[in-house]
Amino acid sequence: SPLVFVPSGESRNACAAWRDATLVNVFNPKIIVFIFAFLPPFIRPENGSPLLQLLILGVIFNIGGTLINITVAVFASRASRLLSGNVKIANAFNRFSAALFLVLAARMVFDKH
Repeated sequence: SPLVFVPSGESRNACAAWRDATLVNVFNPKIIVFIFAFLPPFIRPENGSPLLQLLILGVIFNIGGTLINITVAVFASRASRLLSGNVKIANAFNRFSAALFLVLAARMVFDKH
């Protein structure tokens, strides 16, 4: 199936989401450049096929990234459920965001560079 945007609020099969995310990363030129720039120093020709080593290191990199992304997603989901029903917290976040943008705008205005 093609990669499809799922509107907010609709549930999504976790396996389909993982598959789509993996396809996006496999064909993402930035990821490819990163892998070919970062991993070659860790490849040793005396340890066997360089291509196989590159693939193994890429899989390890993908597993690590997947674990980190799962952790972030679980945390964000729990935080969203906790914060979404509280109007006071939503208003506080809105005020904080507005203040932060005002500070950043003032810094840009008064920056001498």
